[in-house]
Amino acid sequence: MDLILVDRGIVSDRESLLGTGKTTTARKIGHVFYDMGFLASTDVEERSATDLIAGFVGQTGLKTVEVLEKALGKVLFIDEAYRLGEGHFATEAINTLVDSLTKPQFVGKMIVVLAGYEGDMNKLLSVNPGLSSRFSEEVIFKNMRPEDCLKLLELKLKESGISIDQNGNPSESNKVTEIFRALSDLPFWGNGRDVETLAKSITRATYLEDTSDTLSVSTAQLIDHLNSFMKERRARGIPSGPEPIDGLQKYPMAFNLDQSTAPPPPADVIATATPMVNEIETQPAEPACNSPPLESRDDGVSDTVWNQLQRDKAAQEEFQTRLKSSELLAEQKRECATAAAETSAKELDTLAKQAVQEQESNELKRRHEEMRLKHLAVLRAQEDAENRAREIREKAERKRKEEVRVQTKLRQMGVCVAGFRWIKQADGYRCAGGSHFVSNGALDI
Repeated sequence: MDLILVDRGIVSDRESLLGTGKTTTARKIGHVFYDMGFLASTDVEERSATDLIAGFVGQTGLKTVEVLEKALGKVLFIDEAYRLGEGHFATEAINTLVDSLTKPQFVGKMIVVLAGYEGDMNKLLSVNPGLSSRFSEEVIFKNMRPEDCLKLLELKLKESGISIDQNGNPSESNKVTEIFRALSDLPFWGNGRDVETLAKSITRATYLEDTSDTLSVSTAQLIDHLNSFMKERRARGIPSGPEPIDGLQKYPMAFNLDQSTAPPPPADVIATATPMVNEIETQPAEPACNSPPLESRDDGVSDTVWNQLQRDKAAQEEFQTRLKSSELLAEQKRECATAAAETSAKELDTLAKQAVQEQESNELKRRHEEMRLKHLAVLRAQEDAENRAREIREKAERKRKEEVRVQTKLRQMGVCVAGFRWIKQADGYRCAGGSHFVSNGALDI
C-alpha cells in the first residue's frame, strides 16, 4: 500500500494532549506493520536528506542504497524530505530511491516515510513521476482544536507547578479560545510545538514575576502572552492572520468566526511507501460530535443535587487529566528505555571491535562480558517499559470505549430533552442540567 499522511504536528484530538508528532506516527506505523507480520521489527531509522546526499558525482546513489540497507525490515523515516528535490545530487538520491524500491532486495521488506510541508512535498513528488505514483493516497490530520490547545497549555503549565486562574469570567475564557483559533489560522502554526513554546515562555515569566509559594497566571495575563506570541509571529514576516487583541472591546471585530471560506493552512506531509501490500483496511474516522449546548441549572433542581453534580464534574475532569498524564509518563519511560538500549548496543559493538583489533585480550574479554550482561539488563528494562506502556494504553482505551458506549446509550435514551452532556456519579449518570438521572443498572454497568 502507498500512503500519504498530512500532519500538522498532532495526530488527532484523542492524542493531542500527548503531543504526538511525526516521529511517533512513524513508530506507530512500524508497530502496525510489525503486528501484521510485514516487518521484522518495530524500529524506526530516522534520517535527513543530508544522510542520502553526497558532495561528489556518483556517491549519492551509494549513500542512498546504504541507508536503505540499514532500514531493511524497519521503517525508514526521512524528515524535511523536500530537500531531496533541490539540486542535482538530491535528484540523484530521488532517482536511486525510486529505482531501489522496485528491486527484489528491498521490495516488500521495508516502509519508507517522507515528511515535510504539503506544498514542498507536492513539488518533491513532481520531480520524478515514479515517486509520485508510489504515494497515491492521503490521510489528513487537521489542526488541533482551540479547546485542545488550551488543555495542552494547562497540562504543560501544571507540570511546571503553575495553574491558570480563570476568575469565573466566561468572556475572558472565550477570548483565550478565540485567540488560539486565530493562531491556528496563521501559516506554519505548529500546534503542539507552538503550545509548548508558549508554556515555556509563560513559565519563565511567571517564575521571574511571582515569588509566592503557589504559582498561577490569570486569564488576563494569559491573553497578554498569547497576543505577544501573535505579534512575534507577525514580526517574523508571516504575511497573513488577524491582528492581536489588545482590549476586550475589540473582541467582536478582531476575528472572523466564519471559517467556511478561509483557505486551509499549509500542512506537514508524511509520505509512506510500502510495495508489500495491495490493500489495507482502515477503520472509519469517528464522526465529529456537535458542540454541546450551554449547560445551566434546570428549574427545580435542589442545592444538594446541584452541588453533588458539580463535585462529580470536577472529579470526572480530574480523572481524565490523571489518565492522560499516566499515558504520557508511560510513553516517556518506554522511549527512555529504548534510547538506553540503543546506546548500550552501540557500546557493546564498539568493545567487540576493539577486542578483535587488540587480539582479544583478557581485559577486553572481561569488559565485553560485563557490557553484554549490562546490555541484556537494559533490554529487559526496555521490554518491561514497553509492556507497561502497552498495558496503560489498552486500559485507557477500554475506559474511553466504555464511556463512549455509555454516552451513546444515554443520548439514544433521550432522557434529557435539552441534550446536555451526562456526568458520571457514584450510582449512575446525571445530566449537566441536574434534573435527569439514569442509574448504572439501567445502563448495564
